[in-house]
Amino acid sequence: MHSISQTITAYFSAIGRKDRESWVACFADDSVAHDPAHAPARAGKDAHRAFFDAVAALFETLEFRAVDVQICGDEAAVAFRAKCRAKNGRLAEAGGIDVFTFDTESRIRIVKGFWDPSPLFAAAGA
Repeated sequence: MHSISQTITAYFSAIGRKDRESWVACFADDSVAHDPAHAPARAGKDAHRAFFDAVAALFETLEFRAVDVQICGDEAAVAFRAKCRAKNGRLAEAGGIDVFTFDTESRIRIVKGFWDPSPLFAAAGA
């Protein structure tokens, strides 16, 4: 069993490697994501795979780095910075806070991303 800290590290590391299956493995089977927080819910591992594939297809490189992690019980708030190079060569940066709730096996049950991803998608022409 992983710790919450290990799951957070694995989550952000998998994004940078564009390793979809390692990223999806961070989620519980019945997990829900709102990314960004006001977006409609994305539920289940198949939906997470589709989201990851759609985003990864736009970018040559993705670097999401946790810069501050605060864990309280089965929840965590993670401030992050993102630096990306789109397939068209354009660079973009953004930052935000992900708020997670974890299950008893330290897998993500719920994640809400409080950020504006539009600079990244604008760089990619999406």
